[in-house]
Amino acid sequence: MFRISKTGTGFEVVHKFCSEGVYCSDGVYPAGGLVVGVDGNIYGATSQGGTGSNCPGDGCGTIFRVTPSSGEYEVVYSFNLLTDGELPQGLTPAPDGTFYGITVEGGKLFHFTPATGALQSTALSFPLPQGCPGFACFAASVLVLGPNGNLYGFYTVYDSSAAGLFEVQTNGSNLQLFPALSSGIGPEILLASDGNFWFPSFAVSGYGEIVSISPSDGAVLQTFSPFSPSAAVGADPAVLVQATHGKLWGTTTAGGKATKGHRASGTIFSLDAGLLPR
Repeated sequence: MFRISKTGTGFEVVHKFCSEGVYCSDGVYPAGGLVVGVDGNIYGATSQGGTGSNCPGDGCGTIFRVTPSSGEYEVVYSFNLLTDGELPQGLTPAPDGTFYGITVEGGKLFHFTPATGALQSTALSFPLPQGCPGFACFAASVLVLGPNGNLYGFYTVYDSSAAGLFEVQTNGSNLQLFPALSSGIGPEILLASDGNFWFPSFAVSGYGEIVSISPSDGAVLQTFSPFSPSAAVGADPAVLVQATHGKLWGTTTAGGKATKGHRASGTIFSLDAGLLPR
């Protein structure tokens, strides 16, 4: 984990996570992005590591906190396989200052309260495709709060092309899976100012797309496909955010323009999709 000023100066490594295959009580394999708590501290999750019980050799995952003024790193919760599941996929801030998330193994929706350090977990009843032994047949993305106050995320069925949006209430009830999409899903989803979800897709139609979908039924509303290895905008979009003026901004992991003798390795791009300011 690093920090750097907005001018590009003052680069500093705040915390170094463990190497692959090495047990780490501080956590290993950061999952999802970093989020800011109401206390002004930075929070995040690791998919493995920690000191939780009933876990495999690399641990079940952690929730950690970083104090910006000092850079102090501290694990504030270690997942227990039996009660919490393992492999948390990141943290989603709620208006009340708490965080939500989901674990891949065990299929648990968790709710973490930073002020007390308490974590509550609820098993989600994802339907199992024929031949699948358990929740491991599904992968779930970082969650986002929808316009109706429910949690949304992407599901993917292993060894299948099925991937789409799901919705669940914050207490874990009324889980609903929307029909699978033809576009490849991204790791994170954005609730934009139009009340719809937007995300960068994988390279299903060549080199990636920007897609918007409806939170009411998961249907595709708009698709933008400006990406290619020869395009100035680059190829394979990976991250998407919305600025206050309404435009979408993101990054690509390949392509773009480079000076002669050099290889282009991604871009920062903007997309004017006609969205209102936030």
